[in-house]
Amino acid sequence: MASFCTHVLLEVVALRFGACMLYWSAWAFALAAHPVSAYEGNLNWVLGDIKLPVAGRKGQLDSDNYQAIIDGLKSHLHCNGLRLHIDLSIEDPADYPQLYKLVIDYARAQSLVIYANPLGTGKHGLSKGQLVERVTRYANHFQPRFLGPFNESGYQPVVMKQIAMQIRAGLNYDPQIVGPDCQHVRNNLTKIQNNPGMRAQFDIIGAHNAVKDNGATPWAWWKLRQVAGKETWSTENPRPWSLTNEDGLEVGVKAVIDTAGPISGLVLYLAYPGCVTEDGSLTDKGQAIVQGIGEREDP
Repeated sequence: MASFCTHVLLEVVALRFGACMLYWSAWAFALAAHPVSAYEGNLNWVLGDIKLPVAGRKGQLDSDNYQAIIDGLKSHLHCNGLRLHIDLSIEDPADYPQLYKLVIDYARAQSLVIYANPLGTGKHGLSKGQLVERVTRYANHFQPRFLGPFNESGYQPVVMKQIAMQIRAGLNYDPQIVGPDCQHVRNNLTKIQNNPGMRAQFDIIGAHNAVKDNGATPWAWWKLRQVAGKETWSTENPRPWSLTNEDGLEVGVKAVIDTAGPISGLVLYLAYPGCVTEDGSLTDKGQAIVQGIGEREDP
């Protein structure tokens, strides 16, 4: 990593020029905490999704290996953030499990940003008011940088607009709100095109290309970004690096890179265990994605 090399070089310079040692060491540490790097295409954010593993529903993430997994997501998969879950069955955020708190604290110690949205899909068996209250309480307590009120919601766009407005009004800090996070890119496109009032409530337009979304082509991502008129993310991408649909068009992660969109955020669904293992090493899928998204030095 360039940040590591920069640190070493500056330490050598500092040793040779003793009077400057403390200054240069502090500066190098700041660079290490905020790597000077960029991804291929127009990506600014690559987030590793570990919602289900942290919730105990996938893989074997636990208090013994969570640090190795997060280290792998950062150092090997080159993620600069994580997606975590909001458990809407928990009324008081202080009651989240200890493992959840350990994960979020360790991620932040590694300078990883947090994007959180609900566990599960639909209406979650809650009233609109309960959903607003629990998402708002969670957000004010854990303060994720990116907040998604929905996860393949069962609500109509007009209700989603109301919920998003009410959540924003109840926040005691200023996150970027992401949505609508519906299934399939073109479904999101239709919703934001036909409902500008709902679209206006999101700082970032997010779309899932889950459930065999064979329409998630470079053109579809481009069109979504054009209609959105604002920052747009692929917020739940389960695909391998490259995959083509029945028409021979790219619908893998590569489609997000290839689009002229631009798409500036990518959430790799089940990054653990899909892309990294318990010891943080890359899987075959992870290796292919890293080679594709790359990490190049800023000029």
